Amino acid sequence: MIGQKFSDDLAEATFDLVIIGSGISGLTLANIQAKTGKKVLVLEKHYIAGGFTHTYQKKGFEWDTGLHYIGDVHREGHPLRLLFDYVSGGKLKWAKLPEHYDEFHFPGEVYTAKGGKDAFIENLVRSFPHERKSI
Repeated sequence: MIGQKFSDDLAEATFDLVIIGSGISGLTLANIQAKTGKKVLVLEKHYIAGGFTHTYQKKGFEWDTGLHYIGDVHREGHPLRLLFDYVSGGKLKWAKLPEHYDEFHFPGEVYTAKGGKDAFIENLVRSFPHERKSI
């Protein structure tokens, strides 16, 4: 029933669980509950399921508003990795972030993001020394 508009027939159906919103949390919960045999209905007002996991275009630029990087999922046995493996049936392939994985461009300046918690923090302090205490 993916992509089906709400109808009278659907309103008369019986579900074990109704989830409002098809963001990453709603879809994850729906998946887990469906795997346990529950009959689940996910309602979404937007024309694309996925909440902040989809992209859109504006003024010639493409934007992806959702989650970009997930720490520690490349490590087998990590609790977050176990959750993703369960939901995806183990079909996702993960890679450790490279040392330099992103850039932020501002007028006259470019800041780089570095992989790993310690390197990330060190790099922020180097770029914004006056914010050391906050970082």
